Amino acid sequence: MKKIMMIFCVVNFILITTSFVYASNVMEKAEADTSKEVIKNDSAVVDYTKMSKYLAAALCVAGATISSGLAVGKIGSAAMGAVSEKPEAGGTAMILAALAEGVCLWGIAGAFLILFL
Repeated sequence: MKKIMMIFCVVNFILITTSFVYASNVMEKAEADTSKEVIKNDSAVVDYTKMSKYLAAALCVAGATISSGLAVGKIGSAAMGAVSEKPEAGGTAMILAALAEGVCLWGIAGAFLILFL
């Protein structure tokens, strides 16, 4: 299970990094090119730069929350076992769970950077 979690974390990191780089490259190309690539379908206008930014931000948040949920699940089950045997370990267990939840904040921060910079 540890090997699967490690592989998932590495793939998640690669997805978040590439989505951030892809969104920034698309925005640089769109700013450099005065004629944006816009396709008109009937009455709808599709702007691919905005769509790629939103997709990259969604991948960033989704990957961070999924990995954080898996980490908190593993830490929570181990923490409950440790607290049942040694009650004074509860504070350490809460800190470890909070650290795993911090991964979500990095995903939100990455999405914020993708959308607003």
